[in-house]
Amino acid sequence: MKFKTLTIHGFGPFAGTETIDFALLGTAGLFLLSGPTGAGKTTLLDAISYALFAQTTGQGQGSGVLDGRSGAELRCTRSTPEQKTEVELIFTVGGRDYKVVRNPKYPRPARRSNKVVDELACAALYLWTPGEGGAIDRWQLRAEKVIETTAEIERITGFTAEQFRRVIVIPQGRFRDVLISSAEDREDLLKRIFGTAVFERFEELVKEGSQTTQALLRQAQQERQALFINQEWASLIVNDRELAEEIVQRLTQAGVAAQAARQLLTDVSRRYDDLNKKLGEVREIARLARAVTEAAARQQTADAALETLQPNRRVLDDARAAAEPARLRAEWRSLEKELATKSLEAAGLAAEALAALADVSTKALARDQAIHSDKTAQIDTRLGEIAAVLSEAASAETRFAELRADAAVAETLETAAQAHEAAEAVALAVAQRALAEADEFLDVSRQQYQAGTAARLAATLKSDQACPVCGSIDHPAITTSSADIPTDEAMKKRTQQQLAATHLFTTALAALGEARMKNAAAVASATAARSALSSMPQPPDTAALKAEQVTLKTSRSTLSQALTAAQKALDAAIAAEGQKKMSAVAASATQQHLFQKVGHAKTLFESSLSASRFDSEEGVVAAARDAATIESLSATIAAADQEAALACEVLFKTRESLGGRTGSDEPELTAVHATLTLEQGQSREADELARRQLEHLSKFKVDHEAIAKRCTAADESFQSASALHQMVSGQGHSQEKLSFHRWVLGTVLEGVVAEATTLLRQMTQGRYELLRAAGSGHKSSLAGLDIDVVDTWSGTTRSVRTLSGGETFLASLAFSLALARTTEQHQGGRRLETVFIDEGFGSLDAQTLEYAMATLKSLRDEGRIVGVISHVEEMQRAIPVQLRIIGRDETITTQIVGI
Repeated sequence: MKFKTLTIHGFGPFAGTETIDFALLGTAGLFLLSGPTGAGKTTLLDAISYALFAQTTGQGQGSGVLDGRSGAELRCTRSTPEQKTEVELIFTVGGRDYKVVRNPKYPRPARRSNKVVDELACAALYLWTPGEGGAIDRWQLRAEKVIETTAEIERITGFTAEQFRRVIVIPQGRFRDVLISSAEDREDLLKRIFGTAVFERFEELVKEGSQTTQALLRQAQQERQALFINQEWASLIVNDRELAEEIVQRLTQAGVAAQAARQLLTDVSRRYDDLNKKLGEVREIARLARAVTEAAARQQTADAALETLQPNRRVLDDARAAAEPARLRAEWRSLEKELATKSLEAAGLAAEALAALADVSTKALARDQAIHSDKTAQIDTRLGEIAAVLSEAASAETRFAELRADAAVAETLETAAQAHEAAEAVALAVAQRALAEADEFLDVSRQQYQAGTAARLAATLKSDQACPVCGSIDHPAITTSSADIPTDEAMKKRTQQQLAATHLFTTALAALGEARMKNAAAVASATAARSALSSMPQPPDTAALKAEQVTLKTSRSTLSQALTAAQKALDAAIAAEGQKKMSAVAASATQQHLFQKVGHAKTLFESSLSASRFDSEEGVVAAARDAATIESLSATIAAADQEAALACEVLFKTRESLGGRTGSDEPELTAVHATLTLEQGQSREADELARRQLEHLSKFKVDHEAIAKRCTAADESFQSASALHQMVSGQGHSQEKLSFHRWVLGTVLEGVVAEATTLLRQMTQGRYELLRAAGSGHKSSLAGLDIDVVDTWSGTTRSVRTLSGGETFLASLAFSLALARTTEQHQGGRRLETVFIDEGFGSLDAQTLEYAMATLKSLRDEGRIVGVISHVEEMQRAIPVQLRIIGRDETITTQIVGI
């Protein structure tokens, strides 16, 4: 991972915008971030960390307990309200360039009001994408939300914020934390950096597997006990093999009992079916005997009903014979009534036609009167005369209004021109006074200058030097002056002031002349406008003509409406008269047609009467019945005939079915049937009980076999899982109870310590080495994560916590750099090309500092970029390439030197 440029806006002590070219600094390999204490050196690391992970280099930011400042607190208090707070970082990972832009939440002025609003936190990540096929190279958006951007950067770099602070940006005072932290804290660090949490998760999964198999075994055993709830005899047998043999024996016995019960049920059911058949025959003979008696009674009832219906047969016969004559008579009489009605209607319509004709004559007379009284032409003539006069008056009014408006505008311009002339006159007076003062001041200055010429010359005279006027080297009476003598520069300035005053006076004089000319022109224009307005007479009063015009238009409209109404009334009367006349003619035609139909209908009735059994119209009327009555009589008689025939048929068939048979003693058979019914029920219950017992034992046998297999399999799984858990968790080791993931962490730490020892030997001339501490019985020591230091000069081994300040710094630096190297190997070969180290060199003596610098230079020679933050003067002399933080007043800027 390598940084190219960092651009910060209004961040920390930087009120404006600063851009740091890390690519340029990287060409040196080793560079120094220098500057006064508090100038903002650590802020640059905060900006890098915040751009990547939205966190600064302070501890605990992931949990909300901050060591240092959060991003929102890093807005510069000296920035203007409009200045944004933002960090932009361009960095390289795996040969690809990325750009991240991020800003915290901070208050800013609203764009359209005087209120203060919050600028929300934002972030975006871009990938530099070369153009293909002629396309332009561009930054391609990869993520644009705060959480998404952080997650994508963690994926690209392979680091979380905490790992980044531990490995790449080693903050001020954090070296010692890495080295002498407790075994628990070191375990947490190693797990997160090297990703060994997967091994811890493996332990958890093994433990969960052991617990799961144990729970399954317990569940299977509980289900086995639940299976014996209704089988007390089975619960007394513990061995599953013996229980299976007992189940088979009981199944055999239950099968024999079920077969015997089934045979008994079959015998009883056969005798029951035979008795049922015999009892059914007896009951059928009794039923048929009762049916014969019922059928004979039904036939007698039907015959009696037929006898009572004889009179109705005669009525029905006469009604059917009179049906046609009665229909024709009804048509004839109906047509007679219709003819009488239509005759009255025809007479009424004829009268209405005559009345409509008279109304047409009346309406025609009214229309003619309206035509003779029409004065529309006279009114139109007068309206034309009035319109001409009003048009001329309107033109006069328009011209008068225009002249009055022109006069008002001219007078306004006249007033403005007069005011402008007065203002220019005042300006001229002011310029004239200023010119007089400048002339007077220049004259006085010239007099003072000329009067002080001798004094100025005398001031230049020196002993043993000739006078520029007389040539003498003696100066017995040097002239002096107590007045204020202006210098040449003062005279030049006063002359320029006089020239400027002259220019202002000349300009004011010309402006006043121009203003007077404009005022004269405005006065002339206003005078002409007033003259034109006064020469034009007032427009005539047209109120009377307009009133007359309105009256005439109203009269004309009234006459037109009256004529239109009269014509409409006449047209309506003519149309109504035509309708009435047509209706009267149609009614007369209908009357004649009905008269013919009445005659024809009467002839048809008389012919039908003569052909019937009736002698007169009265006889037909007396015999006739309505259709409903005829239908009712027909239905009643037909139903009686049908019932009589059916009763006769039923009596014949029941006698034929009985065939002279007689029944046995039904009560005795019924008693025997009841006894067999009870016996059959008891046999069926016994058979059902034996069958259920057999089925229950069969199911119990199957369930027992299944649960026995499950218990055996669950026990085997639990034993295997438990053994694996004991081994992985370390509980299976009687002496060293070391878990699997701690063994892995110990192995990783072994590599870090070996790498750190190599660096520490170089920095201490072979005196100190690091090694993993031996176990001491404490649980953290059992994990193998404690670190000791070996002093090869004295041959002693002690805890790293006993080192002095400078020794602790060197050991911590070696351990941190080794951690970075080892992490690189565990990051899939991803090279960590940049490391920042913040302070700590001030505790070293000159020789040790030289050894530490040699180590840092070796890192540079490996192709890494090392940035050191320090204000130690020796470091500034030892590292020529520097990024300096410069403070001028309250402004903080940066400068790269040494390249």
